[in-house]
Amino acid sequence: MIKIDQVNEEEFSLIEQLGKESLPIYYCCDDLKMLKMTGHIILKISKETTIVGFVVCRETADNIHILSIAVKNNDRKMGYGSKLIKYLKQKNKNLSLYVHTINDTALNFYKKNKFVISDIMFGYYDSFEDNKDAYKMICEL
Repeated sequence: MIKIDQVNEEEFSLIEQLGKESLPIYYCCDDLKMLKMTGHIILKISKETTIVGFVVCRETADNIHILSIAVKNNDRKMGYGSKLIKYLKQKNKNLSLYVHTINDTALNFYKKNKFVISDIMFGYYDSFEDNKDAYKMICEL
């Protein structure tokens, strides 16, 4: 059974570990606590009792901005990431995010989920040595 639900504080270490294994930039437990305290949405997708992915986002009156989304490497290409996006789309708001311009896997995933490139942000990623640029992508409903 697949379930999408809010992450509780006891699961932050699992989300941090999943991020560490799946993403070049990830949130640590303290970051996740701060994001939760400031009203950000942190959702998990679980298969049976195992967390296989998550999304962190900020919701405003007319938009949901995705800060981070990840699926365990062994569980990719099974639709979990798309299920998280579909769940957010049910809120009937536009979606937005930034993605590294050279991350073809992510770009293809977002395009498959009806995101389009709307802008380029030069020097967006300070932590990368090469190619620090990001695309802003949007999915308008």
